[in-house]
Amino acid sequence: MNSSYLTLTPAHATASYQHTKRATLNFEAVGGEAHVKEQPVRRARILHFPSVASRAFSITIHRKEHMTNPPRPDEHRSSPGPSRAYRDRGPAQKELERVEHFSAPGPVHAVVTTTSGDVFVRVTTDNEVTVTLLAADKHEHLLADASIHFDQWRGRLDVNTRATRPGRHHKRSWLDFSSGDLDVLLTLPAGSSLTTMSMSGDTSVEGSLDELSVSGASGDVVVTGELMALDVRSASGDVRCGPVKERLRVRSASGDVHCEGAGVSTEITTASGDVRLGAYQPGDVNVKVVSGDVRITVQPGLAVDINGTSMTGELGTNIDLDAPTTNVDDEGELKIRVTTVSGDVRIDKAS
Repeated sequence: MNSSYLTLTPAHATASYQHTKRATLNFEAVGGEAHVKEQPVRRARILHFPSVASRAFSITIHRKEHMTNPPRPDEHRSSPGPSRAYRDRGPAQKELERVEHFSAPGPVHAVVTTTSGDVFVRVTTDNEVTVTLLAADKHEHLLADASIHFDQWRGRLDVNTRATRPGRHHKRSWLDFSSGDLDVLLTLPAGSSLTTMSMSGDTSVEGSLDELSVSGASGDVVVTGELMALDVRSASGDVRCGPVKERLRVRSASGDVHCEGAGVSTEITTASGDVRLGAYQPGDVNVKVVSGDVRITVQPGLAVDINGTSMTGELGTNIDLDAPTTNVDDEGELKIRVTTVSGDVRIDKAS
């Protein structure tokens, strides 16, 4: 038997707050003044002046000519693809790359640190780790300065594009206003974990990972495969991912969150952004949004306990509130808690 506890009240009730609160069992909407969205904070751009002087490298560098411009992938494509290195290059633009290969005993833990470079990961069935760094001509010196270290015994890969060799000072041109960084392309064995730290870079994963942790000021996160755990901390950026089995944590000041499957423990907090979430297993789902709509799709047959609050938004569901209930233990129940200030909430059974 399905078990659901839900009571709906109008979005703009004329009664007082205390009366409305008493009249609502679990799902409450309290009328109030329209919420005014906060204006986005304009951040100052830090200007750097990189050098274009050529240098001799002690590593292998391949120069390629790109004569055509590949099509830009849209946000609904199945594979995220390298986001900046392949999308934004122009006709006949020269790019440099540094490639290193390592043999891994099995799954690895990769840690990537960048300033503004994008990180793209492809998961394969081979026990081989490949690191490719991409740079434009005017930032070719960053290839030699980047740090790549693989500890085979510990199964740990560290990539740092912020690193600079001691004693290396690069003159910068006053005519070049770009900050410059390297894009990172990784090939990792199945079951690996990834940690990325960036000020303003995107993270894209094609395939399934064990754990993914992303932190940065801004940048989108796209994962096409399945994850055991996902932890995202960002001031601005969208999150799109496949099913998460165990733990899902997203904390963002501005950005949409779309996840095909919530974990056993799910917490999503965003000040401004819509949330789209699938809930297909028992567990705890907590969503807090200041300004944004929330839509959760629930697996039919699950025992559901729903508690929702919206100050000015509308609440709705297609769950049968009059269905008979049975006693279900906590481990077999899906508990959903949703809180919004300005935004609609919709919780429906999957068709």
